[in-house]
Amino acid sequence: MKLGDRIRLGSDAEVLDGLRELSSRLDTAGSETPVRDKNDCFGFALHHLVAYASARLRRLASLYSAGIEFHAWTARNLFEACLLCEYLLSDPPKAKEFTAQKAKDELQINEGFISLSADHNDFNLRPVIERNEHIRRALAKHSLPEARYWSVPFLVEKTHNETEYDAFFKLYSKYVHPSAWLVLAAPDEADKPELRNVFLVQAQYYGARILKLTQDFSGPPIRQHEGEGCQERRTFNE
Repeated sequence: MKLGDRIRLGSDAEVLDGLRELSSRLDTAGSETPVRDKNDCFGFALHHLVAYASARLRRLASLYSAGIEFHAWTARNLFEACLLCEYLLSDPPKAKEFTAQKAKDELQINEGFISLSADHNDFNLRPVIERNEHIRRALAKHSLPEARYWSVPFLVEKTHNETEYDAFFKLYSKYVHPSAWLVLAAPDEADKPELRNVFLVQAQYYGARILKLTQDFSGPPIRQHEGEGCQERRTFNE
């Protein structure tokens, strides 16, 4: 879609109503997303992606008057969530790898926490170190790799969204880190209503796209490997 297709229509009150309505519809779709059994990593992942999208839209409505960077981050993250939905729908067994990424994320968070200490042998760090050891044992038990994060360019290539990425990710990138544009521009230059509106409509567009993908999803049960279910594995406590 072109820039002209993403100009917001309606008053602020109408846009807020639209954000809340879309969030509510996503909640309904998420509650109806079939998680067919405890091994259905695909249904489990899709359900949580829909819930994530709904929560982002609710937050956007509640922080509607926040700076343009918040609007940009929301639109950007909904774009990535949409890519994840499309990728998992095109290759459902990949949901097992996506589930394993949560363990990798927690390992990295814990390792970052440990690195903040001058003494890595500090007794107070033992619970964090033991948690990492436990996560690695759980991954080995369930034959799960320490899965690497799927980058946006990777997801764009897999889902054939190159045109969308080229058109709008360059715009997002100027607002989600301290770019020269954001640092040096005058407030009324960087935070123009027309640019803010683009991000608002982008957020609604990707939320609606996730909704349609979820509503269109149907098919026979998608079985994963037998054993501990995804809903148990997601906490890596077994």
